[in-house]
Order: sequence, then structure tokens, then C-alpha cells
Amino acid sequence: MPDKKESLGGKWTDKIFDIIISVSLAAIFFGVPIFFTGFTSQGISFEKQIYFYFWILVALIAWTSNGVIKGEMKIHRTPIDVPILIFWLIYLLSTIFSVDRWHSFWGFFGDPTHGFINVTACIIVFYLIISHLNLRRLKLMLGSLLVSGSIIALWEILIISGILKITNPEFINAHSWLQYFPISPIGSISGASILMGVVLVIAVMAFLKTKSSNLNRTKKIALLAALLVTILASLYVLLAFYNYMPKEGILVGIVFFLVYIMARIIDPGKGSTWLPMSVFMAILAILLMGNFVSLNAKLLAVQLPAEVGPQHQLSWQIAKESIKNSFFLGSGPATYEYAFSLYHPQEFNLNALYNLNFYQASGALWETLSTVGALGTFAFILLLASFFGVTIYMVSKDKGKNKIYSLGILSAVLIIIVSSFLMRIDG
Repeated sequence: MPDKKESLGGKWTDKIFDIIISVSLAAIFFGVPIFFTGFTSQGISFEKQIYFYFWILVALIAWTSNGVIKGEMKIHRTPIDVPILIFWLIYLLSTIFSVDRWHSFWGFFGDPTHGFINVTACIIVFYLIISHLNLRRLKLMLGSLLVSGSIIALWEILIISGILKITNPEFINAHSWLQYFPISPIGSISGASILMGVVLVIAVMAFLKTKSSNLNRTKKIALLAALLVTILASLYVLLAFYNYMPKEGILVGIVFFLVYIMARIIDPGKGSTWLPMSVFMAILAILLMGNFVSLNAKLLAVQLPAEVGPQHQLSWQIAKESIKNSFFLGSGPATYEYAFSLYHPQEFNLNALYNLNFYQASGALWETLSTVGALGTFAFILLLASFFGVTIYMVSKDKGKNKIYSLGILSAVLIIIVSSFLMRIDG
């Protein structure tokens, strides 16, 4: 029979490791969007990646240490385990046979998110979250993301309104510390637009959940007011960033969320449908009049930098040539710059951007075809199809049951996935 002190010590150890994992996950969701130092020559995405790796390592050490002490390490199984394994193995093979194993393994240093190490880290985080998921931890992660997104929305509003003159050289010279601060903490204006779409959906989800909760009146009103401000701030930033906004991705995510609410497949609570409907109408208004309003109402008090990337037709041409020469495994993960420089058509040399080498395609599908070949693209599509098949089935069954968290997260994921197929995403 185990000693009472040993049993008590085991409970305390388990609690400490549990807290470390919770803090690490909260730090990832809060810090990745806003973390930057400005001190490295590699850029914001590289700094975010190092931050991401640090907290994964902390959580992984706590997870494995607790497993060693307990004598078992529980890993929750999911219906998409096999597609994840297939994708990871093909990614590994493509890395081994890459034209540049170093960059395929670590990733392009300007944006390491396409390297084998990052794909492995993301899979670890997936199973880390799934194996330790409970309602308290879910609220902690979503709350961390909302706070982070709200800070970025405030930051962007201060810049685009001209209150924080970060684009003015004279102002920066007078306040030298501002030279380390970017216009967008995400790394690009389009990246910030995608995040605002995600924050918008998550904030609507949190508003509906809070409205039907049992919180005391004062806390509920304060939280609802804060969420409403976040929703309005996100819409304002999306309007100001109309030319950078992932229009199709945000529209798909909002429509998906609204359909499930209006069809009562998921019950948001009595008298709560007005908010998602209002947000949908606001998005439609931005899509119909956004360019006119942002230009004529002078929402932008600053000149935002232009963001350039290869057109879809050019990306498709490079993908076709890449498949012809490296059909099965492509040129290797994170080697799109190699594929672009080797396979871009001669006509591109007549373009004003002829001296640029792009390290990302204009969409995930074109880049996947070029870098990990037909096998990698098949595994990627299989993984996405399996994920959406399983999640949509789980969200749709048991009609009327309150699964608002699942609906909000899935809608946010839709925004990211659809946007990644239609535009270049940094970080």
C-alpha cells in the first residue's frame, strides 16, 4: 500500500506540472501574436518561432516528467491520427531528399514556419492540447487569444488613426525606441487582418457564451461590454485594412458560424441571434463599401506599406513546372524560393518586380505542390478533409445542444485555412 506522504507528494507534483502546462499553453496563445523584439535581422516571424519553441519545450518537459513520475504518459487518440502520421512521414521524406536539407529541416529563417521542425512542433502542441483539454484550460487559451487580439486591435487603431506616428521618420527620430516597433506585430498587414477575423469570431462566440452563463450581474455586464468593444475594434481594423483583408476567408467563417446559429443546429441561447447577424451585416457592408469608405472617409491617417507576392497564375505555373521535375516529393519543405528562381517564366523578367525572389507562393496549395510534391499535397488535402469531416460531423450531431465553443473555434479555423489557400500568410 503506498505511503500517505508519497501519495500527497504525487498529487502536489501532478498539480505543479498541470499548472506549468496551463501557463505554457496560455503563453503560446497570448504571446505568439504580439511577441517581437525587433533586435534580430531575421524578422518578426523568426522571433515568434523561437518564442513558440520555448513554451513548447517547457510544456513538453512538464508533460514527460509527469509521465515518468506516474509511470505512464497518456496521449489522447483522435480520428485524424493516421492522416497526421501520413503527412508527417511524407514531410520527413521530402526533407531528407530536399535540395536544401538545412532550410527544409529548420525552415527559411525569415519565416521558419514551413520547416520540418515547426510541423513537428505543431503536431506536438496538437496532442499536448488534446491530451490535457478541459473546460478551464479551454477558457484560458481562448481568453489569452482574445486579450492578445484586443491589444493588437488597439495598437493598429493607434497607428492608422495617426495617434502613434510610427510611420513618421521625424517622430521616430525624436523617440528612438519606436524604431523597434513594427506597424503590425504579426509581421504583415494581411496577417493582422486574418488575426482580426479570427478574434472577431472568437469574441462573438465568447459574447454568446457569456450572455447565457451564470456569472453575477456586474461581472457579466463588464465582460460583455469588453467583448463588444473588441468586436467593434476588430471590425474597424478590418475596414481600415480593406485592401489587405482576406475577404473570402472571413466571409466563409462568418457565414459558417451564422448558418449554424440561425438554423438552430447549435442553440446560442434565447435572444442571442442578433449579434452574429449584425456582425454578418457589418462584414457585408465592409465588403461592399470598404474601399470607398477607407479612401474617402480618410480612416487611414498614414500610408501603409505595399505588400507584394506572386500572382496566382504565376504560382500555378511554378507549381506545374515543379511537379514535372520533382513529382513525388518536390524540392523540399521551405524551399519555395529555390523553385521560384528556377521555374518562374521568362515573362516575369519584364515585370517591375523582376529582381525579387519570393519564398512563399500566393496560396498553400501552390506552395505545397512545389515544395513537397504530389505525395505531400495528397497528404495535406487528406489531413484537411479528415479534419473538417470529423469536426463538422461532431458539431452537427445532437442538434440543439450548446456547442458554441466548438462552432466558434471551427469558424476561426475556416478563416485561417481558406485565407491560406487564397493569399500568402506570414508567420
